[in-house]
Amino acid sequence: MTFSQSEPTPLTQAQCLTDAAAPAPSAPASPSPAPSEERSPAPAAAEKEPFPTPEEVRAALSKVEDPELGLNIVELGLVYEILCDPQLGSVTVKMTLTSPGCPLGAEITSAAYLSIARLPGVKDCQVDLVWSPMWDPEKHPSEEAKAALGLW
Repeated sequence: MTFSQSEPTPLTQAQCLTDAAAPAPSAPASPSPAPSEERSPAPAAAEKEPFPTPEEVRAALSKVEDPELGLNIVELGLVYEILCDPQLGSVTVKMTLTSPGCPLGAEITSAAYLSIARLPGVKDCQVDLVWSPMWDPEKHPSEEAKAALGLW
């Protein structure tokens, strides 16, 4: 395919990475720099993938609902601790259920795991069920959740 003078000259890959508005050179491209010359890293490639903060993990967990109560696990106070390690790309959550015999415990913990594992930068995720302290409906839920549960 040939380009006429009236058609725009296609951009090179280097121009796409730097300044796409600059006109394409009319002379042949200069040779690659010698190996001893310093090269600046490409801006997008040099940046690390963002890692979620505990607040972002909590926001993701707030989309997980206890199917029996119809309230999210954060508002219910089921999430006790969120540990984020950006160097390893891992998130560990310590949470409980409304009761040790909760019939939907596996569904809730699986949903919590998936909501965290889908966050950008998370390579490893662990959801640990803990039973100490036991969940207390008068102590752990938010005020909004207590009102929804009829506890005031």
